Amino acid sequence: MRTHVFTLFLLCLSAWPAWCQEEETGRPATIIVDRPSFGNGSKVVGRDVISLESGLLVTTAKGSGQTLTQTPMLLRVGTSEDWEFRLGTNLLNYQERVLGVGDLAPGFKWNFLRDPGASVSLVGSLQVPSGSAAFQSPGVVPSLSLAADFPLDDSTGLLVNLGALSPGQGQERVIQAFGTVGVSTALSQKSSLYFELAGFSPAAPGQPATTAGDVVVTYLVNPDLQLDAAVFKGFSSSGLDWGFTFGVSTRF
Repeated sequence: MRTHVFTLFLLCLSAWPAWCQEEETGRPATIIVDRPSFGNGSKVVGRDVISLESGLLVTTAKGSGQTLTQTPMLLRVGTSEDWEFRLGTNLLNYQERVLGVGDLAPGFKWNFLRDPGASVSLVGSLQVPSGSAAFQSPGVVPSLSLAADFPLDDSTGLLVNLGALSPGQGQERVIQAFGTVGVSTALSQKSSLYFELAGFSPAAPGQPATTAGDVVVTYLVNPDLQLDAAVFKGFSSSGLDWGFTFGVSTRF
């Protein structure tokens, strides 16, 4: 019951500014995309814009060598110039001959600062244990972070994320802090390159902290359609080893 109430609260919170504002805000010139890196960008999709980010992600784990195949999806609905409602999931998951669906994670993004020198947003979500048993979290996983973009010049920018989530259940629940820093640069008017480093505190009692990095290439097919591909590498003794993804993002 508490989970349903909190989910309804997230929906109302992200939609509230649209009820209170009358002015038209316009549609961004090109699609705003968060995938496929660890961190989120600070920009929202725009009022009355619906976007869908989807892809195929294959990761391998250190130690066990197990391979996990997932299809991450993120639905984003712009409720105002500054707010958006988000619904994320790893829709299909396959590991060790087991196929199942992932948990749902409703959330929001609030772009509360937009200046020429910086853009900052608050991003929140609540992962709800609603997927298949093999891929279901043991409890709800709240997450809250700040995403900040800093333009360095006309073609290069810096992206920083700082936040925390709370995985686990009961005495096993922890506060897992995380941070990312990345640099993006335009290769052409339609393509860009992004480098990112990420760090995470332990996800459970007795586990080590982990670090990883990724390289992302994006290509803007048209203002409403973007393609991406990325390679991930874990630098710690456990957790992620390698990851590969490609995806498509579109808006309506």
